[in-house]
Formats: sequence, structure tokens, C-alpha cells
Amino acid sequence: MATTKALALSALTLLGGAFALADEESLLIAPSPSAALEVGRPTPVLVQEGTLVLPRWQANDVGGSQGRYSKYAEPPQGAYLGRLQLAGGQPGKSALLLRLDAPGQPSSSGLLQWERLFPLGSLQLAGDRYHFYLYPVADTAVRQRLALTAETVLDDRKSVARLYANTNYLRLPKPNDLLNHRVDSYGLELVRPVGAGDLALSLGLLEYRNLDGLLRGTSWATYGVRYGLNLARLANVGAAYSLTQVNQGSRSPQVQVLALSATSPAAANLVATAYLGSRRLTGAVERNGYTRASHAGRLELRYRGVRGLSLRGGYDRYEYDRVNRLHTATDETVWHRVWATAAYRPVRGWQVVARAWQRTTRTPATSGLNNPIPLVYNLDRLAEVRVEGAPLPNVGVYLTKNARFQKNTRRNIELQSDSASVGAWAQIGPRLSLNADYGLQLLDSRNFPLQGALADAWVTTLGGSYALSPRLWLDGSYTNYRTNPAQRIHQNVYGVSLRRDLGGGATWNVEFRRDVFDDLTTPGLGYTANVIRVGGSSRF
Repeated sequence: MATTKALALSALTLLGGAFALADEESLLIAPSPSAALEVGRPTPVLVQEGTLVLPRWQANDVGGSQGRYSKYAEPPQGAYLGRLQLAGGQPGKSALLLRLDAPGQPSSSGLLQWERLFPLGSLQLAGDRYHFYLYPVADTAVRQRLALTAETVLDDRKSVARLYANTNYLRLPKPNDLLNHRVDSYGLELVRPVGAGDLALSLGLLEYRNLDGLLRGTSWATYGVRYGLNLARLANVGAAYSLTQVNQGSRSPQVQVLALSATSPAAANLVATAYLGSRRLTGAVERNGYTRASHAGRLELRYRGVRGLSLRGGYDRYEYDRVNRLHTATDETVWHRVWATAAYRPVRGWQVVARAWQRTTRTPATSGLNNPIPLVYNLDRLAEVRVEGAPLPNVGVYLTKNARFQKNTRRNIELQSDSASVGAWAQIGPRLSLNADYGLQLLDSRNFPLQGALADAWVTTLGGSYALSPRLWLDGSYTNYRTNPAQRIHQNVYGVSLRRDLGGGATWNVEFRRDVFDDLTTPGLGYTANVIRVGGSSRF
């Protein structure tokens, strides 16, 4: 059993990294393969120059499931540095930013960023580390990330070089420690004007290492080229090709990717875009179900003519050639997707946004389980509308309605999901502001297979801020979350804080939050947390 699981995980890692397992259309419908230089748009450091220090002290009184309370990130405890930020540089020439959030705490992050405007140059080093509880009854897990990116104009003042290096680390507690891994990736790209367009050459390296030695290490090397140009009667034409060489012990499969795109003004207010993409995997891989080839096409139309109205719509087609688990046949699954979005501003201060799509297939791939009936929904449709505006100068409102229907014909499963939310904010006089939101999600399987696992959810949020004086504010908030009947969760979160402006760039605040979480299905996962946080900030 362990060997089978290790092989399956190894195969998934191999295919995912090589971009061969493309079960979502977002992996196929990529942006237009343009190779534009974009050398004149560095990201500015939009922070005030100087030094910012945010000292913090926090006490956590948690009764009940500590693991459930810290499921997403382990909170700080005691005195710590909320943020240290240093910003400077030469105005109009360069900018420098150093930011550290909660250094030394179980969950922390940092950023070092430098930019030079003329000639273009930038360097960024970012990282974060989180301690969390994957499952409330398990030990802590650790995830950390470190990313280095750099960009510069070369001496010829025409070519741009981009470099990146990333490290991702994950360690989970048992029984999921088979997934413990480290992934290192490196990349280099050179962009240079050639003829009427821009040519880009790229090299990418990636290495996967299992930390427990149970899964096979895998490395990737990707070589890519793309070319984009503007023509007199076409807004943009682009082509891209890449070859990925995978090394997994005795196995050395290859992945080839080809993409073509073109954008053209079809009329005065109408723009058409066409896209074709293909991925193909060749060579031996693990004995498991996988996608040998995938193909995608898109036709999109964009209209903007009537004042305040913009429309987009299109048709997508995806095809997957997927070998089944026993390697006895190939499923050729074809998906069709039609979609449309619309945005309209009838009057100043009001906007209506709507979108809808439908995704269908007549030939879904068989399941990799002992039961070969497909697991996917062969019919999936969604419709959504949002209205927002300001009926009064100091009042804003919004309303959102969403409906989604999914169906697996072979397994006789249907799922209807309806959600809605409404909210408003108001500025009452110069001192008081209020806000309120209410949202709900209702699930109905329309038959018995899923009904016992579905839970409806309701969320209510109230908040406000009151200026006791020109430099003293009192803030309050309340959130109620509940689900029923499958999960039966009730949660109430209360918060109140007091903020004081001391002048000269210094502030202080004190905050109290009470979080009461009741799991009526599994009472042992409930908790009550009282959190007190005292802090301040100083800029000099």
C-alpha cells in the first residue's frame, strides 16, 4: 500500500511539474504569448520614506482545541515586533524598502526591494514562514517560501534580462509526512527587439526533493522561446514554444508546448482575440493515469461602444488525451465552454456587473478507482450579478447574487449552490461610520448521494468607528458564522479597539477580541479564545 501511494504521488508530482496534467482550463488558456519588453514600467515603492516601527504585545487565552484555533497560522504570544520598515533612496532615481513582519514569531514574513528607474533595474527578495495545524488533532506543520527576482536593462539599452530563484518547503505531521518536500526553481529570460517585434529566450530549472526519502526526486529543465509583434491591421500576434526535459531516475519524458495568438479590431468598437495551445507528453512515466496530450482553443470578442457599457464573450474548447490507470485505453475528453461578462454604469456612482458561463462534456474521462464511472461533473453552469452604488453622498450599498448548478449524469448526482450577499456603509456626521454585511450560501444535492454531506452557511458582520476626539478613535466589530445541518458550526467573534494619534508619526492602540467556536458535530474541536493586543507605531 505504501509503495502504491508513493508511486501515485511521484507520478502526480512529475506530471504537474511538467505541465502535462492539465485538468483545469486555466492551465491551458494562457495569456497571449507576447514578448513585449515593458522596460519603462518598474513597480514603484509606494511607501513613505523613513523608519517605521510597530511594537506589539499579545496574550492568547485559548480554552479548548488549540489546534483548531491555529489551523491557518499560529498566532504570536508575548512581546514582539509587529513590523519594522525602512524606506529610502534617491527621489526620481532609486528606491529602497526593507520590511519585516513579526520576525522571530512562528508566522512571519519579510521583503527587501530595490529599484533603479534609469536605466531600469530592480531586485526583490521576499519570504515567509508559517506554522499551522493541518488537522486540529495533529502536530504543527511548517510551510516556508523564499523568492529572489531581478531585472535589468543590459548595456546595449535594448535588451532586458530577468532572473528568479524560488524555494518552497513543506513539512507536515503524520500520517501526511509522505508529502514533505522541498522545491527549488530557477529561471532566466532575455528579451530583445528583433525586426518588428520582441524576441524572448528563457531557461527554467526545477528540482523536487522528498524530505523523507520515500519518493523519488525529480528535476525539470525547460527551454522556451516566444515572439510577439504588432502589425498594421492587427493589434498583436504572438507565438511561443517550450520544451521541458524531465529526469526521474531511469525515466526521462519530455513535454512540448506550442501556443499561437492574434488580436485584431474586428470593427470600430469590437476587438477579436483567437488563441490556440497544445501540450504533449512523450516518454515513459509512472504507471498511473495521466494526460498524454492537451489542446485548447479560444475565440473572444470584446465590445465597448455605448457609454458606460462593456461586453466580453467567447467560446473555449479543451481536449485531453488521458491514458487510463491500466494503460489499456486512451480517453479523449472534449470540454466546451461558453462564457460572457458585462459591466454597465447607468449613472454616475452606480455599476452593474454580470457574468455567466457553461462548461460541458459528453465524454468525461473514466475514474482511476476500481469503479470506472467518471467522478467529474459533466455539466457545470454559473450565473452571477452584482449591483453597487451610492444612493446618497455618504451611503454605499451592494447586492450580489450567485447561482451554480453541477451535474454528474453517470453517477446521478446534482448539486445546486445559491449564494447571496448584501451590504452597506454609511458616514453619519463627521465622527461616526457604520458598516453591515449579510451573506448566505444554500446547497441542495437534489438527490440522496450528497445530501448528508452538505451544509448551508450564514454570515453576519457589523462594524463601526467613532471619533472620540480628532486624535482618538473607538472601533468595534461583530461577526456571526453558522452552518447547518451537516457541519453544525456556530462561531461568534467580537472585537473592540482604541486608537490614539500621538502626533509626530506615532500612534498607539489596544485591542480585545473574543472568538467562540462551537462544533456541534465534533464538540472536541470547539474553542474559546480571548486575545488582548497592545501596540503602537513610530515613524522617524
